[in-house]
Amino acid sequence: MKYRFIACAVVACWITAITDLSALEMPWVFADHMVLQRDMAVPVWGTTSPGETVTISFGNQQEQAIANAKGNWRVTLPPMSADGEGRTLLVKSTNPKNGTGRKLEIEDVLVGEVWLCAGQSNMWYPLKSCTGGKEAAATAGNPSIRLLNRQANAYPSSGAWKPATLAKCTVEKFYSGTWVTDAPGSALPFSGVAYWFGKRLQADLKVPIGLINVAVGGTTTEAYTSRAGLLSHPLLRPIIDSSALWVDNEHVSAWPRKRGRDNLSDWLKHKTPPMPRHPFEPTFLFESGIQPLVPMAFRGVIWYQGESNATDADNVVPVSKAKVRAGIETTIKDWRTHWGREFPFLYVQLPGMGRPWELFREVQLECLEIPNTGMAISIDVGDPRDVHPRNKRPVGERLALWALATTYGKEVVYSGPLVQESGVGSPASAKATAGRQESEGSLLLSFDHTGTGLATSDRKAPRGFEIAGKDGRYHPAQAIIDGHDVIVSSPQVPEPFAVRYAWAPYPDCNLVNSAGLPASPFRTDKSEPLSVRD
Repeated sequence: MKYRFIACAVVACWITAITDLSALEMPWVFADHMVLQRDMAVPVWGTTSPGETVTISFGNQQEQAIANAKGNWRVTLPPMSADGEGRTLLVKSTNPKNGTGRKLEIEDVLVGEVWLCAGQSNMWYPLKSCTGGKEAAATAGNPSIRLLNRQANAYPSSGAWKPATLAKCTVEKFYSGTWVTDAPGSALPFSGVAYWFGKRLQADLKVPIGLINVAVGGTTTEAYTSRAGLLSHPLLRPIIDSSALWVDNEHVSAWPRKRGRDNLSDWLKHKTPPMPRHPFEPTFLFESGIQPLVPMAFRGVIWYQGESNATDADNVVPVSKAKVRAGIETTIKDWRTHWGREFPFLYVQLPGMGRPWELFREVQLECLEIPNTGMAISIDVGDPRDVHPRNKRPVGERLALWALATTYGKEVVYSGPLVQESGVGSPASAKATAGRQESEGSLLLSFDHTGTGLATSDRKAPRGFEIAGKDGRYHPAQAIIDGHDVIVSSPQVPEPFAVRYAWAPYPDCNLVNSAGLPASPFRTDKSEPLSVRD
């Protein structure tokens, strides 16, 4: 971004311009190489001296506003078509008394599709650490892809934070980073999931793509939710409406509290007010990473988060489904309320890993009932011991498939198979309902999102199915694919009552659709205890 003074007739006027107009500023999202959202009204805003006239020019458009008593101003550019030619966004502020002013020039601005990327470490996880990431970055060079990587200046790794780190953990100083183009090597520190999401969108849509990443490792839904949002839900209100410090508040997710106490341990010895801020603190990431973007125009959100909300601090006991769902629903509703529209919210279902995430994945499946949401299934690309599986390309591309189909109207198979009993996806077929007894000793399951039919990823018999009678005891099941359905049985269960699939921390499962997308884990009887397994 370049700053230039408008020429003045006399030196005195020039000095007045410097004194009165030095406050002309815009949020960090407005910078060289940015992308503006196409086909949508585009707010542009900032601050200057009160009463100044602000003129925004972009292409053949020009809009004006008057800064209010606090110096805030905002204009709205009319909807624009996609444009891959870099243009200058010119912002001028003018003193109405003497005509002097100041201007900002934001250069190489494109018009296309803008997506906000957020979550915890698996969204943050950089391209350079992903399988094939260094090779992808080395051969990059698409000027139509722009990346804004907002990196945490106080990353919540283990150990006590020094005063210099604490000083960086404020709403104003926590993040840093600006727009870059997709040149060789420039994407290395950027989110691998988000990068491959954007690459697939750009390849299919043929328009500029702008990605804004604010993900931070270890963070929770409550850190990304506003105070008003948390207070709006009875299960979440105690998180914020408490006299206890957040690191002592049992209603805050357990593992982030544990890490917060570690990072703030020196301060906690004396507790000299005020308490330092922390990225795991409820509302902090909303205030530092999300709120500054309001009311920016963008198409939608991609979200990879949940590991810190799924279990207790020791990763042994699952968190209640009710609280998990409250957190996800409230975060989505909160963000949509601040923008005043129901934008797409696409998220990643947690992969296979040696932690009890079964119930959390079930909540994520059920959250597809929330309008205009989508879920990329990643059960097949996890790691039994590593919470950061490196194969991020399929995850990003599966998110892109949801966007291409449900946001942009492309005819693609965009989800892995979803059992109809879950109540999500397309309407149930007339042929069968999930869990219906097909013949004596077997159950038939029907699926949505099968493409031309179901298959297995390794062309072997389906694995991962279990069947139970009314006693609730599950046994490994034989599964037979019949077009878009699966018939499940076991000689140990003569009167089957319930079926579950991929219901384990790190399941051995292989059901896919004709596009090779994996089926979501599920269970048809949600009343059975999690621990019952033969």
